[in-house]
Amino acid sequence: MMVTVTARVPAEIRRQGNAVLEQLNATPTELIRAAYEYVLATGQIPVAQDSAGRDASELPVEKQRKLAEMIAETTFDVSPSLLDFDSYKQIRAQGLAEKYEALG
Repeated sequence: MMVTVTARVPAEIRRQGNAVLEQLNATPTELIRAAYEYVLATGQIPVAQDSAGRDASELPVEKQRKLAEMIAETTFDVSPSLLDFDSYKQIRAQGLAEKYEALG
């Protein structure tokens, strides 16, 4: 099951970002999916870096907390029973099924 994610970004950042995505032959959906996968893989929020590899911006603690809450609401814990599957898609499908069943 796919869901829609809505985000508010400054118009100019969106315009410039979409131009870069077009050059990369990528879509905003692919960007958002990659950002979520990065968070899941690293447990961290991707941050912009300058040419020297330093963080170009810091997310304020309150925004980090709110983002963590939003992610927690849209994810599920991976129980040991799910580790028997061979792929991420299988784990995700079973985990979502268990979450759905728990709503009962």
